Amino acid sequence: MASDQILVGVRDAPPFVETDDIRGLHGLSIDLWESIAMDLTDSGLISGYAYVECPLGEQIDRLEDGSLDIVISPLTVTSERLARFDMSHQYASSGLTVARRRTEAINYTAAAEILKSALSHNRLIAIALGFAALNLFLAAVIRHHWVNSEHAPRASGKFSAFMQYGFEAGTRTTGLRGISDKFETMGGRLIELFMIVIGTAISALLVSLITTSFVGSMGQSGDVDAQDLGAYRIGTLADSTAMRFVERQVDDTECTATQSSSEPACRTVRSWQDAMSLLADGEVDLVVGDWLQLSYLARSDLYGEVDVQSKVMMNEPYGWGLSRDRDDNIGLEIDRGIVQRLRSPEWRSFVERYLGDGSISPE
Repeated sequence: MASDQILVGVRDAPPFVETDDIRGLHGLSIDLWESIAMDLTDSGLISGYAYVECPLGEQIDRLEDGSLDIVISPLTVTSERLARFDMSHQYASSGLTVARRRTEAINYTAAAEILKSALSHNRLIAIALGFAALNLFLAAVIRHHWVNSEHAPRASGKFSAFMQYGFEAGTRTTGLRGISDKFETMGGRLIELFMIVIGTAISALLVSLITTSFVGSMGQSGDVDAQDLGAYRIGTLADSTAMRFVERQVDDTECTATQSSSEPACRTVRSWQDAMSLLADGEVDLVVGDWLQLSYLARSDLYGEVDVQSKVMMNEPYGWGLSRDRDDNIGLEIDRGIVQRLRSPEWRSFVERYLGDGSISPE
């Protein structure tokens, strides 16, 4: 026999739950829930459901007292929450991170890291070794064409003379020296032309690497570590794990809805959109929050140029909150439905439709 209509808690949390005048409530969690709800209805476990919109803190309290049956907006699975209500099988994984405004200044440390990463690439190392071997070969060729020339090095000892030939080859194949009159034979001039072509290509490659490093570092301010949070004005979601994290990390800090905008403090809001608006308006320096949701919001044009730090301070597994006041098997069936969909070949494309390409790691 079907249970009474169940109450489903939601709050505005793009891309999991959002609303507009045309589609109404929609998002990843809405689609996932409505798919599973069809199975629950077909099996006679529920007769229907109704959405109840309320903020995060109220959702948590109402799950505990039984006035909500389930919450499908993003909820991090924590031991504190498991002590108050049940959680479904994990359906997504995120982490706590930082969003901050992008600047136009060049971060020289970041530029050095980008350049170091590029230069340490295995393929580039192989090219460098090949380039060194080429210069040794060209040094021998130059010696052959200069052996009877007035431009031949006047050095004492074979090693010293060969080093001068090598220096000549190196300066030409790196573009530091152009055409000269040192080669008198046709073969020598062809070798010189070949070295100039190589030098032009190498110079262009080096300039490209350096330019890419500087351009890539523009607006990067370096990672913010948890121990540094006390130096910033922070915006975060009220009653979230991010808020609790900030309060634990920063001594004598209590996150509230009203805070000074001129000194380091922690200010809470009702949604991540509100937190990003504070960041865009310069009322906070950082938003500490969920990586998935902040990254999604940062891709829009609503909040200006925002960088979301890829380094996370704490992992955040997502599940749905389930009230313990129910005496049926809905929780078990919901877990079964989530697992079935996680194992579906369509799951990847379903998630990436909302979160973007690459949001799921390769299996």
